[in-house]
Amino acid sequence: MGISYNKRGYNIVKRLVSRNKRRYVQDGFDLDLSYITPRIIAMGFPSEKLEAVYRNSMKDVQEFFRRKHAGFYKVYNLCTERSYSDSQFERCTQVYTFDDHQPPKFEMIHKFCEDVDNWMKQDDRNVAAIHCKAGKGRTGVMICCFLVYCRLFKSAKEALVYYGKIRTSNGKGVTIPSQIRYVYYYDEFLKLQRKCYPEKLLKEMPRKVVKIYKIRIISIPNIQNGGFEPLYRVKYPHGEHTIYDSKWEETKAEGSGKVRFLQDELSYYDFRIKSTALLVYGDVKVEFFHVNQIPPHKREKAFHFWFNTSFIDQSGVLSMDKPMIEKASKDKKCSKFDQNFRIEIYTSQIQNYKMEVKEFEKGIGVEVPVEAFSEEQLHLLEIAEKLPKLQRKLSL
Repeated sequence: MGISYNKRGYNIVKRLVSRNKRRYVQDGFDLDLSYITPRIIAMGFPSEKLEAVYRNSMKDVQEFFRRKHAGFYKVYNLCTERSYSDSQFERCTQVYTFDDHQPPKFEMIHKFCEDVDNWMKQDDRNVAAIHCKAGKGRTGVMICCFLVYCRLFKSAKEALVYYGKIRTSNGKGVTIPSQIRYVYYYDEFLKLQRKCYPEKLLKEMPRKVVKIYKIRIISIPNIQNGGFEPLYRVKYPHGEHTIYDSKWEETKAEGSGKVRFLQDELSYYDFRIKSTALLVYGDVKVEFFHVNQIPPHKREKAFHFWFNTSFIDQSGVLSMDKPMIEKASKDKKCSKFDQNFRIEIYTSQIQNYKMEVKEFEKGIGVEVPVEAFSEEQLHLLEIAEKLPKLQRKLSL
């Protein structure tokens, strides 16, 4: 039938690589592919050459769509790290890329959902095939958002649980805390938009500009020698540029020039940010590092998380519990992070300001006053103020 790499040995290798993901094994196919609904497909990257031996073969995937959905399929690639010509799938492809293990740009989620929805409405036979590299995490984020968008599920939690059961044999679909957070974000965005604009959804959240002035770490982790020698940095926009690094000012002990070592017996510690230019809006990434006590004292990744400023409530405090923080959430035995570990981000909202990004390559954040927001933007700001602390709803 023209299907490549269909030998038993190759399929065994592919199954080992796909691990707990459910495969499509019928009609002569053995693919890392699952029907999430009859019209929504999740799959691994369609690969060529050597990679096709242990991942989905491009030829096999092409043959699958030719036989199952000829003329009625559209393929969505979420990978930033790899691509292919749209001619591989009859020029019916679209890209919405973001990095592995990271959340998407928040505004991109709605564009994706509208794109898939418009494609579905063109013909009842149309199907959408969504993939990243492994076809699980990033793929799951976007599919779960679409499931909530088209009201197949009433909540982010329901969509995430359903996707996990359908795509995997162990129920672990989307597992990265920040990716899960963004599905909840989008769910809340839709609910508030539909309440205020029932006839037509607006396309974006307001750009809520905040100044970060303090980061509190509660329950100091035991990374090494009974404590933690921290450095941290804030990356924006959407994690693309480091606009603040604590080594510049915050963690230097007075007069010593040495980074502080925090003993795990401390109940909490405050990092006060002196920079007046640390203004951000939208998607922000915060990374913490540990300075190894053994020469040459290299910094090692300790934990990180993403958040979107539009979902910070009126208190201005964003609280991240252990299950909501990358790397820390995996420490189930509490060997480094105890169960009370938490990060709090303290912010103040800046009215009628926006951020220019032209100086970010130099590591400088620039404040630029602008005219008052439009009437629609002001209404969106009012909506943003109603957003609850979504992290309280998370059950990871």
